[in-house]
Amino acid sequence: MFGVQIKKGHFYSIDVPGLAEKRPSLIKGDRLLIYCKDNSFICDGTISEIQDSAIVIKDFCMRFTALYRPHFLYNVRFMPLRLPMERMHEAVDNVFANKQMCRVFPKPSIKQIPVKEITRFYNPLIKDNKEQKSAVEHIVSGKLMPPALANVSNGTSFDTFFSVSNGKASTYRVLVSTLLHAAKYCNFYNDKEIELVRKYVTALVKVHNVLQKDIGIIAPYIRQVYKIKGWLMSAKYDEIEVGTVESFQGKEKRVVIVSCVRANSHLLDYDFKYTLGFLVDDKRFTVAVTRAKAKLIIIGNPTCLIRDSKWREYMEFCFDNQCYFGQESQQMERNTALLTEIAKTRFERCRLADVLRQTSEVLQN
Repeated sequence: MFGVQIKKGHFYSIDVPGLAEKRPSLIKGDRLLIYCKDNSFICDGTISEIQDSAIVIKDFCMRFTALYRPHFLYNVRFMPLRLPMERMHEAVDNVFANKQMCRVFPKPSIKQIPVKEITRFYNPLIKDNKEQKSAVEHIVSGKLMPPALANVSNGTSFDTFFSVSNGKASTYRVLVSTLLHAAKYCNFYNDKEIELVRKYVTALVKVHNVLQKDIGIIAPYIRQVYKIKGWLMSAKYDEIEVGTVESFQGKEKRVVIVSCVRANSHLLDYDFKYTLGFLVDDKRFTVAVTRAKAKLIIIGNPTCLIRDSKWREYMEFCFDNQCYFGQESQQMERNTALLTEIAKTRFERCRLADVLRQTSEVLQN
């Protein structure tokens, strides 16, 4: 980092942009090198504490203490702690030393699992459809995809998987897919939305007498999930389930609260690059809004959500049905008439201020 200000309280601290999102990923014990702006070395130190967006250093040398000035800007370089890497190497060595390779790197079983034929189906239409019947029998037997579906699949295993273009996908009427567990690789959270989650959960449990086991909370980022879980545990709401979209796939709750997290439109490009969140993934959006049996509560920033067509349509639906609450998200069109009106209004305010100033001077005289 270049041009960094080092703050001094009881100890020294440095604000690190992106630290809350693990960009960069720092841990207690990592070293840092301090340079002047001309890149001349001053001293090194050790990270003593990790906060949400800052690091604390307690062991700077006396030379830095003598040269420190609050208004100076410094260049900082981080040096990762070697201990985690050394422990990982030691763990790998122990695996081979104790001949546990088969547990860490298991080989595929050569035992053939027979596919049991199913004769009774709840849906009689499946019985007369060869491909669907074969797929159900393979799933129940714990087998991979049946050969009958191989010609309409983009791979029957991880090794044979290949991507499908949008044009190819559009030729099918029905698509079956699974969600990737990408949410665990991103760590964003929103304290304001967590506060709203607290209010809704408290009202549901204490005012409306909703059972804890009937409430589910969905967030797109694992950091938000951890923070909400921490509050639920401290408030004795142990039976309320909270997780990412992927963890709620196939589940339903009587009441579901969705925390969209995103409040900064500039970070949406990051979501798009790594296929994260609700705004760029139609499957996550569908899963999130279809988990509730009776009531769905969505907490989000409308200015961000309205940028996506499916969210915009959903918000308009809520507005038309009088279940949209909060600040209006529609932005006024900046045309010539609007700009002229703004300029005219500001001019009139200036004239009014002059009149009030003159009146005040007359009264004083």
